[in-house]
Amino acid sequence: MAAKKRLNIIYDEQLFEIRFEPDPLLLDSRGLWVEEISKSLDLDKWQISSNRIDVHDEKKSLRTFISFNNLGLIVRSSPSKYYLDNTNKYLDLIGNNYNFLEHRKILRIGTRFLFWIEFKGNINKLVKRCTDRYVNITPEARKCYGNNKSLLDLGFSSIFKSDKGSIRTKLGPMTVEEAPNLFSEYEYNRAHNHGLFYDIEYYSLPDIPFDSSTLKDTIIEFSNESLEIYDNIAKLIFS
Repeated sequence: MAAKKRLNIIYDEQLFEIRFEPDPLLLDSRGLWVEEISKSLDLDKWQISSNRIDVHDEKKSLRTFISFNNLGLIVRSSPSKYYLDNTNKYLDLIGNNYNFLEHRKILRIGTRFLFWIEFKGNINKLVKRCTDRYVNITPEARKCYGNNKSLLDLGFSSIFKSDKGSIRTKLGPMTVEEAPNLFSEYEYNRAHNHGLFYDIEYYSLPDIPFDSSTLKDTIIEFSNESLEIYDNIAKLIFS
């Protein structure tokens, strides 16, 4: 992705999740899942709970999970190629070795990408850039708050519809103090600067059986399209 090469991504999370009808029999193979996922994705840490397994690396930059009603993969603070490569490996493992998603009713397919991009300028300049380039607050709307008010911050949410599913987005300036509330693994770092927060979730609610190859194609398509949208937004705000 061109934008990620040019910009300083302070922190990011990239993930996919598949939800399906609950099946307690999946829990009978927890140990086997750990062994196969560890081998295929070269991961050496794991946790097994009563209804879920997690397999991950030392820093949790890559984590997979399987439960009785969902499975997925999360990548943190890593290039998008790393996310896509491991998503392909994980879905191939599930589809080729077990086929447990075959003919199972899929309730939800989704991807989500969260980026915090450093902005080298004061926060007021970033707020203005967002309102000038992304979402416009009309003079009439500003008058509703009175002439003696200035805009200090904003957050904008939107939902778009495609022929494959729905795209939910959030965008706005974010300070370093706000980051731990929005990113699950981020720890407060005083050295980090403020920046632009962008969250894009692409999902569908098929509620029908899917074969494994169609599931994989859908996840990869949602991922690539989301990353392209992010790239366009980054260029729009930071160019």
